[in-house]
Amino acid sequence: MRQPAGTFRFTGRVGEKRHDVELSHRDGQVHAVVDGRRYVLSVTEPQARVFSILKEGVSHEAIVQLRAGGARVRLGRLLFDVHPGGLEAGPGGGARRAAEAGGRLTLTAVMPGRVVRVEVAEGDTVTARQGLIVLEAMKMENELASPRDGTVRRILVEPGRTVEAGDPLLVIE
Repeated sequence: MRQPAGTFRFTGRVGEKRHDVELSHRDGQVHAVVDGRRYVLSVTEPQARVFSILKEGVSHEAIVQLRAGGARVRLGRLLFDVHPGGLEAGPGGGARRAAEAGGRLTLTAVMPGRVVRVEVAEGDTVTARQGLIVLEAMKMENELASPRDGTVRRILVEPGRTVEAGDPLLVIE
């Protein structure tokens, strides 16, 4: 089943406990469903990857560290490891990276959005966790990092292009 545009599903872990999360942006607010419980949030980003979240009049700060295949989020004393939905599920999910013959790896979009920057060029040597492409979704910039060391063989997008979750972005060999 395809996700509606602007709706993002992912899993988060606190210790060994897994949480299913769905986020959507409408009417100037973020609507969140966490393990079936609904929340309406006001979210701003005063600094890159630092979010101010207002829930029922109480302010919270979330700091996001992007990692290959997901992110780590610190919310107060809690630490969440976040992984886009569909990593295990296959088609229709967020961050699918298809391995091809000859050691090729295709980096795909983890969510629908707009390409803001391509930070590498064809032929560049990259290392694991190096930033490759920046996507904007829900007014937030998300840097997609290389999952491994390699060489950029092909760039399939350019800044300004709109992509859907699962669209191929570049090929690493």
